[in-house]
Amino acid sequence: MSDVIFSKSIRFRFAESDSLQLAPHEITLIVNNRAAFEQRYGRDLPIAGEYTDSRLSNGGETIQLSRATGAVILFEMTYNDREPWPKSPDGQGSSLVLIDPATFSGDASDPLQWQASVPSGGTPGSLIPTTLGTGSRDGDGDGLIDFLERALGSSDHDPTSSPNHFRLRAESHKIDGTAARYWIFETQRDPLIDDVKLTLEMSNNLKTWISASEAFILQASAPDKLVWRSRLPVRTSSGAEVRHLRLRAQQE
Repeated sequence: MSDVIFSKSIRFRFAESDSLQLAPHEITLIVNNRAAFEQRYGRDLPIAGEYTDSRLSNGGETIQLSRATGAVILFEMTYNDREPWPKSPDGQGSSLVLIDPATFSGDASDPLQWQASVPSGGTPGSLIPTTLGTGSRDGDGDGLIDFLERALGSSDHDPTSSPNHFRLRAESHKIDGTAARYWIFETQRDPLIDDVKLTLEMSNNLKTWISASEAFILQASAPDKLVWRSRLPVRTSSGAEVRHLRLRAQQE
C-alpha cells in the first residue's frame, strides 16, 4: 500500500500510515480526528491514520483512490443525498454501508449497493451486514426483498428461510365471556431492528390497500414477533369484504 493514496475529496498517503499491508477482506480505517474517534468508538479499531484537506460532504462528492503518481486510478465512487440514495446519512447520524459485501457488484457509485446504518454513527471496522436493504433487490430470489427479510430477521441468501415469515390461522379465544374462533395473523421480526414499523394492511381487490385496524387488533407485540387478531369471529367475518392481507414494512 506504500504507493497508494486518496487523491480526491480527502488526502491520505498510506506510505505515512500504520497499514502498509492489507490481507484479503482485512479492514483499515482513515479518520478525520483520531482522538475524537477513539473517544467515541474505543482504541481497538484498526486505524491507518488521519486524512487531511477536507471533511466528506453530507450532500455527496467523488472519492478517488489512486497510485501515488495519480496516473492510475484504483477505485472511484460518487455518492449523494438524492434518491435513490439513503436519506439519513445526510447529517442525521447514520453512515453509508454496503447492503451485502459478499455480493457487492463492484460499482460503488450504484446507490442500490448502499444503505443507511442502523446504529447511529455507523459500524466502523466491520463489514457484517447489520442494516436494512433498500429498493427492490431480492438476493435469494424467494420473492421477498432484502429490506423485508432483514426487518423480519431472516436470511436474504437462503430462500428456504422465508416460509415461516407469516402465519394466518383460526384460533379459539374467549372474548367478553363468549368463546369463538378468530383469525390470527402472526409474523416474526428481528429484535435488533428498532427503526422499522410493521403494520397490517387489507384489500378487497389487491390494488387499493388500507390499514387493517378496523378488522384486526394488535393482540401481542414482542421483540421477535407481532400477532394480530380479527375483531369479529371467523363465522361473522366470513362475509366481509376483506379478502387479502399484507404486511407493510416502513423505515422510520
